[in-house]
Amino acid sequence: MKKQQIQLLIMLVVLLAFIGSFFGLKKYNEAKANEVDEPQYTALSLDSSDISTLKVSNTEGEFTLEYFDDTWYFLDDDQTLLLQSTVASMAGDFCDITSDKVIENAENLADYGLDEPEITVTATMTDGTEHTLYIGDLNSTASIYYIMVDDDTTVYTVSSTLHTHFDGSADELIDTSSEDAATEETSE
Repeated sequence: MKKQQIQLLIMLVVLLAFIGSFFGLKKYNEAKANEVDEPQYTALSLDSSDISTLKVSNTEGEFTLEYFDDTWYFLDDDQTLLLQSTVASMAGDFCDITSDKVIENAENLADYGLDEPEITVTATMTDGTEHTLYIGDLNSTASIYYIMVDDDTTVYTVSSTLHTHFDGSADELIDTSSEDAATEETSE
């Protein structure tokens, strides 16, 4: 009888060890699955509240945005209402650019579309300094764009999100919701 109790106790200890191992391994695997690979390189890191103007030049044209009184406007046009969240997102993306891959001292910028970039964005900071972002070619195989910051010959790769924020026209930034409401009131 005592022998059976010892065997039962041993089996219970082994069972508890297996259960503990199972839950420990499960938790470990979940933690590994939830880990996000952090970008390895910082192309640009600024405080977006320090931007006074943002000049965008792309295939749709050129426009300059100005930030004052906690609101974004077109330069020299404080009457046109802009989509504030869209412009703030543009400024935020400009100020926090990270990359998983970097090509240091790129010799031939034409290989990356940076000799004549498709998009150029220049931010003038409140202290008068300027930072320029050049967005070049799309690498369609990897779905990434090549960028360069200021006049540094380091080329970074970024997702298409950055390109998408700066490839539109100035008209796409205009808040038409107030115009639509005014038109509806007039037509009634």
